[in-house]
Amino acid sequence: MDAEELGHALASNFHDDLLPELADEDWLCNEAEWFRQLRLHALESLSERLTHAGWFGAAVDVAMRAVRVDPFRESAHQTLIQAYLAEGNQLAAQRQYQSYRDILHREMGLQPTDRLTQLLAAA
Repeated sequence: MDAEELGHALASNFHDDLLPELADEDWLCNEAEWFRQLRLHALESLSERLTHAGWFGAAVDVAMRAVRVDPFRESAHQTLIQAYLAEGNQLAAQRQYQSYRDILHREMGLQPTDRLTQLLAAA
């Protein structure tokens, strides 16, 4: 099993919400959000570890999964941008930043934090 397959295998365990067919049940709301946060932290951590191991393709794939789970989560975008930068893909990192900045501004009226902006400026 190569790095790409390993990343896919590990990330595939975190692809669905907790009991999506019961999403409207009040008793499940806290547990579902807990699982969602756990899943996001696991995906971000896995992507960071794959990046540090030099398995950039797998790191990008896993980080993209985190972004799909929560498109407004800055740490997910940061993890993806870091993976792009680590593999030397500055254009993809810049595009990801711009995409996040645009959706955040359009949907929430917000801007990315200085920390994320400085990550790209330092590259």
